[in-house]
Amino acid sequence: MKKYIAIIASALLLCTSVFIFTGCPSDTAPGTPPTVEETKQVIQGASVGYPPEGETAALTAFSGIPLIDLIIMVANIYLEMPGWQGSDGTYSVSISGDGDDFTLTLSIVWNAGKDMWHYTLTLDGTIDAVVFDNFKIFEMYAATDGNQGEIILKIPDAQDDYLSVTWNKGDTYITFTMAAQSGSDSFTITLVETPPYLVEDVWTSDSGRIKIESTPGESIFDEEWGPAPPPPF
Repeated sequence: MKKYIAIIASALLLCTSVFIFTGCPSDTAPGTPPTVEETKQVIQGASVGYPPEGETAALTAFSGIPLIDLIIMVANIYLEMPGWQGSDGTYSVSISGDGDDFTLTLSIVWNAGKDMWHYTLTLDGTIDAVVFDNFKIFEMYAATDGNQGEIILKIPDAQDDYLSVTWNKGDTYITFTMAAQSGSDSFTITLVETPPYLVEDVWTSDSGRIKIESTPGESIFDEEWGPAPPPPF
């Protein structure tokens, strides 16, 4: 397990993540807190759709989008660990052996200010001789239906970098916004597209528009694809 974590973490160091959203939880939740399995489903629901084959310019602009896929994969690596226990929004799993000794804790509380569930996954213990003191792996806010949210993944070796993604599913389009800082480089990605569907294990969107800008406002890509794409940003 630790080898998979190390490999993914190393890849994300190129342009990921320390940025924490804060909020004030409230006891007036709309229902029972989600389970670990339901948390995985919310994260997986943030998958982006790629342009179909043949849309060369748009596909080229998607060079930074796999980072969103990496967020989903990294978050689920932890959530897919066997042995989670708990209820009512507090879940934990402990792993010991091969030099590792750590506990993962998933806390889910209702945030009245955002009208969303607030998810926090923390790591406490030792992995590969590195000690973590309740380190926050990710934080996420998501609406009860999962159609709107934001997620931020943290990597301990890149504390000046961050990667955040927000999503909002409307009646016609899904909008994704990503912001990233890697060393002295920073950029934002805005993606508006029709709902994605699977084509041979690849999430695909028939129509969309993507814009990538580097700070301060320099446009790198501004591409559209498909019939009746969204209007210009």
